[in-house]
Amino acid sequence: MNLFEKRIKQLQRKQNIVNLLYFLLLAVTVFLLIWNIFAAIFLGYGQNLAVMFLFSLSLKIFLALTILYLALKASRSLFSSKQAATYLDQYNQDEYDTYLNALELASQPDIDKDIWQRIAQKADTKAEKQEVKTNNQQLKQILMPATAIIIISVAAFLIFPSGYQKAWNFFQLQKIPEKQHKQFVELIPGDIQLTRNEDLEIKVIKPENTQHQLFLRYHEKWRNYQMPEFSYKLNNVERSFDYFVKTPYAISDTFRVEVFELPMIKELKIKYEYPSYTNLPDSYETTAHGRIEALANSQVKIEIKSNNPLKSAEAIFSFGKVLPMQRLGKQSFSCEFELTESGSYHINLVDILGNKSRPIERQIKVVADEYPEIEITKPGQDTLLTQNMLLPLRILASDDFGLQNLQLIYQINSELADTVQIQNTIRNRDISIDHVFDLKEQYLIPGDRVTYWATVQDNSPRHKQSTSEAYVAKFPSIEQIYREIETEERQKQESLNKVLQESEKLNREMETKRLDIMKKEDYDWQDKKDLQQILQKQEALNSKIEKIAQDYKKLTEKFEQNNALSQETLDKMRKIQEIMEEIANEDLKKAMEKMQEAMQKMDPESMKKAMEDFKFSMEDFSKKLEQTLNLLENIKKEQALQKALEISEEASKMQKELNNKTANNELSPSQQAKQQQEIAKKMEKLQNQLATTDSMLTTPTDDEIKKMMEELKKQMQSDSLAQKMQEMSQSLQQNKPPMQQMQQAQQKMQAYSQQLGKMKNSMSSGMMNMNIDAVQDAITNLIFISHLHERSAAKFSQDPFAILPAQIANFESINRTLQELYQTPMIILVLGAKFIYDANLTQTAYREMFAYINDAQKSRVDSYLEDIQKGLNTMIYDLMMARDNMNSSGGGGGMQQLMQAMQQMGEQQMAMNMLTQQLLQQLGQEGRISNETRQQMQRLARDEKRLAENLKRVLQNNPEAQKQTNSLNKIIEDLEEVSRRLQYNRLDKSVVEKQERILSRLLDAQKSIHKRDYSKKRQGKQSEVEGWELPEDVQLQFEKLKQKALLQENYENYPLQYQKIIREYLKRLNEAE
Repeated sequence: MNLFEKRIKQLQRKQNIVNLLYFLLLAVTVFLLIWNIFAAIFLGYGQNLAVMFLFSLSLKIFLALTILYLALKASRSLFSSKQAATYLDQYNQDEYDTYLNALELASQPDIDKDIWQRIAQKADTKAEKQEVKTNNQQLKQILMPATAIIIISVAAFLIFPSGYQKAWNFFQLQKIPEKQHKQFVELIPGDIQLTRNEDLEIKVIKPENTQHQLFLRYHEKWRNYQMPEFSYKLNNVERSFDYFVKTPYAISDTFRVEVFELPMIKELKIKYEYPSYTNLPDSYETTAHGRIEALANSQVKIEIKSNNPLKSAEAIFSFGKVLPMQRLGKQSFSCEFELTESGSYHINLVDILGNKSRPIERQIKVVADEYPEIEITKPGQDTLLTQNMLLPLRILASDDFGLQNLQLIYQINSELADTVQIQNTIRNRDISIDHVFDLKEQYLIPGDRVTYWATVQDNSPRHKQSTSEAYVAKFPSIEQIYREIETEERQKQESLNKVLQESEKLNREMETKRLDIMKKEDYDWQDKKDLQQILQKQEALNSKIEKIAQDYKKLTEKFEQNNALSQETLDKMRKIQEIMEEIANEDLKKAMEKMQEAMQKMDPESMKKAMEDFKFSMEDFSKKLEQTLNLLENIKKEQALQKALEISEEASKMQKELNNKTANNELSPSQQAKQQQEIAKKMEKLQNQLATTDSMLTTPTDDEIKKMMEELKKQMQSDSLAQKMQEMSQSLQQNKPPMQQMQQAQQKMQAYSQQLGKMKNSMSSGMMNMNIDAVQDAITNLIFISHLHERSAAKFSQDPFAILPAQIANFESINRTLQELYQTPMIILVLGAKFIYDANLTQTAYREMFAYINDAQKSRVDSYLEDIQKGLNTMIYDLMMARDNMNSSGGGGGMQQLMQAMQQMGEQQMAMNMLTQQLLQQLGQEGRISNETRQQMQRLARDEKRLAENLKRVLQNNPEAQKQTNSLNKIIEDLEEVSRRLQYNRLDKSVVEKQERILSRLLDAQKSIHKRDYSKKRQGKQSEVEGWELPEDVQLQFEKLKQKALLQENYENYPLQYQKIIREYLKRLNEAE
């Protein structure tokens, strides 16, 4: 092979290497560029694997095509021998193309050898010096980009090896891979703490494109919400909750949202450690208000617990002090300080979120050691001293720590105060002590005022002292007592007068309405409304009367408890009070209830009957009002004389005591003079009272008393006792007691009292005789009426209208008799309550019989006639009892008063026994207790209770009664037992038996008293009074009645309770003969 051919082959080989290297670098560069692009896209946006797979596939196809293209290009770029010869010729700038020509000629077999050799030699010659240099231009162009791409690729691989590895692995996949999901959901904000009402947004970090659900739990139950944009916003969060997010492929952690209020105190405890001298144990308060209140120098510890975890807490005081609080727990702090001054404080809280609490001011009060408290609870008001000069007191005292030195301070009139030491050492912090204030040695006279109060000290070093309210105990003069009675009675008269006027007006309204309804066949709602208003007005009148009676009862009890009046005066006051209580009685209330029931039933006939009964009850109400007013007016004269007598007796007693004290030198001269002046004033008041009494003696029956009054006034004027007392007072002031004159003054005052006593007895005797005459006349009339009724009733067979005129005449006669009887002054005081009850019962029987006959009925007429006969007999019996009581009141003193009281109680008990037996009979027939029966039982219970109280009063105040203490106490016990059983509606045969035993014991007590008090004087007076004459026909009729009764031929038909009354009644008639 020629040399030029070697040179061409050498260039061909080298150039081809260079070209192949160029295309190789180009292929590598393209591959790396495409790979880096894929890796970058995959790492950044490779979630959608399917897309990435298709993308990588397209890149691989593109890369394969590119490499194929480059391979083709590379194969085409390979030099052939001609191309190598041409390149050398061009390189040598050979115009003759030496190498190309030589090469072509070499391939031709038919070429001339010489020519070939010369050409070959020429080519070889060039070849010897030929420089073989390849064309590297393209290689140089690709080298820099390729190097850069390689360096970048290596660097990226080194930085993201796992990502490149993952990308490479994915790039190598030959099919679409299964979709890969996130195994964990990342959320923000995670665990967080909020203040209430803040907004919260929960977001998913790098969410997978799939459904996300938010789960919330406030207590125990989870709630789920959709997250369409991979977030969820909660507005105004109010409660703490847990939450997590879940996808079909992954779930997040569970996070906690803590919602806090602004920091505030949830619990506040205060501990007090008191000063040692108080001996108080430590105390604790658990209170929301946080008010601090304790003694000065107490140690105070505050413990708080907040609603939020706290960063810090401090107590800030109004007086400038800031006290950091010590941490006890996550939410608890405390601080301690000594309480020295009042003011306020608030606690500043800062929670872990930096929120600050609102300042709430709390009060601080330094409590001073309080003064002790003391009170006189008994009597707890101004009061009257009793005759024994003993005033029971009850004193209550208390202090926060201790008491000492309890004293009673008193002052008589305007004298210097004096002290009674009650108790010096007191162990307890409070005390209730009963103390009897003894004033017997103070020489009080009527009209003196004792002002008293109590003091006590506490046990503190300062010995603080407190004083109770001051009260006044009056040693009342008889003028003061009577002035109060007169004022009260005047007020009662005015009130009763107003009630009477209203009652009469209401009676007229009721009668007008009744007549109006009687004209109608039925009544309408307006009638019902008018009747309802009338009932309401009557109820208001009842309430007024009950209030008046209650007030008068309190006044009576007041004087009774203080023994300030004579027993006779008290008895009259009690009688007036009982009469007042009977004005609005049960019959009226029963009639009102029947009216109400009839109005509810809307039955015209029942309505008319109820209106009729109500009309009579209202009339009876007005009559009793009028009787009470007359009684209060009529008693004034006797009361005025009684007042004068008691003033005189009081003056005499005062003079006697002064004489004794002066003789024994028990009083200073000034005290003696002062008391003598008081007695002189008392005598002047006596003269004034005598003048007042004299002006009231205006009736002819008062002529004898008026004459005695004139004699007494002349005697007093002649004695000039008041003037002499002034002279005696001056002598006493000079310490020259005129004992003889003082003794004479006492004797004269005793004479005045005796004269006044005679006048009072004369007035009482005249009044008694007047009452006896009035009662006797009523007895005579009623006996005659009873005879007429019996004769009229005997004529009844079938037609009640035949006897109706006679019965109406009898009814009118009874009403006239009662009217005449009640017109007698103060007759109500001597008539028993049973008579008034029986009279009302009889009148009611008449009215019911008339209404029954008017309705053309007759079956019960016999029963009504029998009831009327019984009523007349019991009225006569009641009047006889009243007459006997008046006859026996002329002598016997306390014994006679006791006898009279026992007789009255026996009457009352007998009436209650009758009513109880009737109620028991009704109960047996009806089988149950009706409202009407229950009301009657309650009234009976009150009457039995009142009888027991009256008997206790008699036993307490009457010396003669005290001689029968055992028997009377047994009666009181039985009365109280019966009252209790009736009060609880327990009515049976044993109650009736116990009542019979009570009546038997009362009669036994009367017999015992009667035996001790028997005298010829009393016997003579009794026979004189009972010697009344009856008409001859009445005597004959009652003789027949007595014989039948004694032979038990007639009265056995009556019930047992009436048989007893008739026997007693007839027995008294026999004794009268």
